[in-house]
Amino acid sequence: GTSIGNQASATYTDSSNTPRTATSNVAITIVQQVSSFTITTDGQSKQATAGAQVFFPHTISNTGNGTDTFTLSVTNATGDNFDLTSLALYADANGDGLPDNNTAITSTGPLAAGATFKFVAVGTVPGSATAAQSANIVITAAGTATASPAAASANTDSVTVTANGVVTVTHSLKIGRAHV
Repeated sequence: GTSIGNQASATYTDSSNTPRTATSNVAITIVQQVSSFTITTDGQSKQATAGAQVFFPHTISNTGNGTDTFTLSVTNATGDNFDLTSLALYADANGDGLPDNNTAITSTGPLAAGATFKFVAVGTVPGSATAAQSANIVITAAGTATASPAAASANTDSVTVTANGVVTVTHSLKIGRAHV
């Protein structure tokens, strides 16, 4: 929506040695918003036991030139052994790979140009799933900017059932300063 004006001018001396200046009309260009984004991490492959919850962290980055809101969705893929149940997306502001709360989301909310938004896809492996069976989920995002909405982009993640134990480790580091 920003207007950029451009005007050319030329200074010269004519054949009678008189200095002259010529200017063009002002050309106004209005910058249009271009919606663009990336969504990572694609192709995550996890192992889980039957009945376990699985977490797939993702980050969406607004690579466009203006603020945009991105719609988000998650679905079970077809053609695999089973579907994850209770499939939903949750915000992950601190980036620890776990939902911040129990409120499912369907969009990023307004995201400034250059900003990122972290979220987690969460689903539960059905208790009837057996070892070596697998399922895929598809996370889809699309821009909603009215000037030029970004085309949808998708990531696919998978989970394979294992009969072995699965340990998930989440770590964080807190650095403090001692006062004497």
